[in-house]
Amino acid sequence: MMRFRDMPIRNKLLISFLVLIILPVITIGVFSYYTSQELLKRKIEQYANDILMETGENVDVKIREIERVSFQIVSNLTIQETLRKANLGIKDEYEKIRVERAIDSQLKGFVPLYLDIAAAQVISMSGTVYYVNPGSVTIDISDEEKQILKENKGGAVWFGTNPWSQTIRVGRAINSIVNQELIGYAIIQIRESSVHDIYRKTDLFKSGDIFITDLDGNIVSHRDKIKLGEPVESVAAGITKESLVSSFITVDSGDTSGV
Repeated sequence: MMRFRDMPIRNKLLISFLVLIILPVITIGVFSYYTSQELLKRKIEQYANDILMETGENVDVKIREIERVSFQIVSNLTIQETLRKANLGIKDEYEKIRVERAIDSQLKGFVPLYLDIAAAQVISMSGTVYYVNPGSVTIDISDEEKQILKENKGGAVWFGTNPWSQTIRVGRAINSIVNQELIGYAIIQIRESSVHDIYRKTDLFKSGDIFITDLDGNIVSHRDKIKLGEPVESVAAGITKESLVSSFITVDSGDTSGV
């Protein structure tokens, strides 16, 4: 085999010329490939971030809308007055029926206006529950939840998603508008599907997935209803409860990737 130094000058020049052309082309090609990969990654992250920001804003609008309804319920004069009577104790059956109908009428005035509401209930201090339940969901409130509502002094409190009824609950303590005395509680249950519909048709690269968690890292809304209430770690590998409160992150773990 002829060595390079033994080649004719013409061949040496040709080989040298080819090397001078090919090496820069390969170098530029490799550099361009990695640059384009990084640029594509940044573009994808920015696109996903924009989608998540828009989705978050739309969900926030939904939350404010339901919170406004809950405030209208707790500040309703008829509900306030009938709750005060109920808390004093009603022995007359006719008066009990009148109180029930009065609260029922007020709740029915709110619920039909918002198809997202599966149920609305008002609870007196004695534990009597007045409700409308178009979604035929379970109506209950624990003593622990009552205490949480009481401590929030009338502010809206969101509870997690019930995976069986597929509803999300928001509650408020009802304080008297006369003396701010605690006179009861109000709970609204909205359909999880109403939240999911906000982002259901979002195109996230055809293979992505969007879901919503609470601050405890439990899934509040997901297209797969079996995953409702599950911890985020069991659904998205590489994402933890702690990472949810961080800035925008990208996770790539095996077959699962997420942002």
